Amino acid sequence: MSSYGSYTPSGDRAEYSEKDEEARPPLNFIDVWTDEAGVPHIRSGELPYDQVEAWLDLKVDWAARTKNGSEISNNDVSLRLVSCNFARHPFALGCGTDTFELLHKSFRLHATSEESILNNNGAFSRYLTKAPISREVESLALVIKVPNSVNIGFDAVTLSHDLRHRTTRAFVHGSPDSDFAELLVHLQTIDLVSALDDPFLIPGYILRSHRGRTEAHRSNIDDLVFATEHDLDYAPPGIMANTRSFKLRKELTNTRLSKKDFERTVRGLHSCATALSVVSYVGNFGKDLGRFLQVTAEEMQNHLARTNGSLNPDIMHALEFQTNLYTTLVLQTSVLKDRVQSHINLTFSLIAQEENRISRSISEESALIAVAAKRDSAAMKTIALITIIFLPPTFVATFFSMTMFDWTPNPEQPDSRIASVYLWVYWVVAIPLTITVLIIWRVWWTMEEKKYNEELNNTKAKRQIVRRTD
Repeated sequence: MSSYGSYTPSGDRAEYSEKDEEARPPLNFIDVWTDEAGVPHIRSGELPYDQVEAWLDLKVDWAARTKNGSEISNNDVSLRLVSCNFARHPFALGCGTDTFELLHKSFRLHATSEESILNNNGAFSRYLTKAPISREVESLALVIKVPNSVNIGFDAVTLSHDLRHRTTRAFVHGSPDSDFAELLVHLQTIDLVSALDDPFLIPGYILRSHRGRTEAHRSNIDDLVFATEHDLDYAPPGIMANTRSFKLRKELTNTRLSKKDFERTVRGLHSCATALSVVSYVGNFGKDLGRFLQVTAEEMQNHLARTNGSLNPDIMHALEFQTNLYTTLVLQTSVLKDRVQSHINLTFSLIAQEENRISRSISEESALIAVAAKRDSAAMKTIALITIIFLPPTFVATFFSMTMFDWTPNPEQPDSRIASVYLWVYWVVAIPLTITVLIIWRVWWTMEEKKYNEELNNTKAKRQIVRRTD
């Protein structure tokens, strides 16, 4: 047995299955058989849940018939397949536990089928059943589950192949109706006569379909990276800086990115790096899965050779080809990850250069302001010095020039007073007036300080809102 990945606890699965029982997705089925003339027939459509048992037993309306109208047995139907998507989340059986148990028992699926289908990280394994006496291989069981990815898929397939009757029974899970339609088209376009009895027909298609979606997702990331290169005015691989197309692109993007643009660019690049990590994991899984299917196919080929049987060579070649494509996909993903990291480093370098440019500009302006402030400070010092020198004499001259002082000598009254008896009025008026002016100044200063603090808090709040929106 070979395996890959881990398992989600079954306790969670049971709870989800009961919750999603009423929202089960539709079942789709495919029957393939050949008539007495060797002509293949394909029957497909939607399978009602209440008709699953009748379909499994080929009863009544579900009977498979030849051209002459005779019914064929279950062992004569080369391929029987049931497909359904998951319900509300990939950690529950979309068809419900009861329906799955019917399919599991009738198709003789392996015991690890449900565990593999509910696996999150991907799993694959093969099991051989041998005859008790001859020890010849009688049946093959394959279980495949790709890693869960919203952008790539949740495909799972569990099948059994009877080597004595060369019949395949398969259950495909996590596949939407569009994928089922593509599978049906695939079966209608291949040479069914030589591929019907091949147990790797469905696994080969799952491998190809999964690789195609992985490659499409990687291509979308590549487009996002190229768009970032366009914004950064950076020459992507294959477009040299002296080419006409790059020069034209440079003219169209000859604007400096703002701080908000840089932040958006960095976030986008980190998102691409995260997505590429998923693609890398899924790609390596697909490569390992392809090699696993190749080894299993070679093993089955050796067993079939003992009974003059063989696998379809086209399917075996397709397995090898898809494995090689996975290898190149992983290599290209690695190169793309290096490109993303290079752009992240470039973006931070551009941000640092922009900040240095702004800092240099601010420093130059600050130097000019400092020179002007120094010149103004010198002027104010001069004014203050002159004021200090002339203010005391000015006060003395003003004070003694008031009419409350009489400096004229009076011969008739030699003992008369120079200062008026009403000199106290001056102090009574001057001191309260000075105190009033100081109080008014203090009230005005408090109001201005409060207004300044309110404006400062409003500015900080606006900056926080802008940062959150960015």
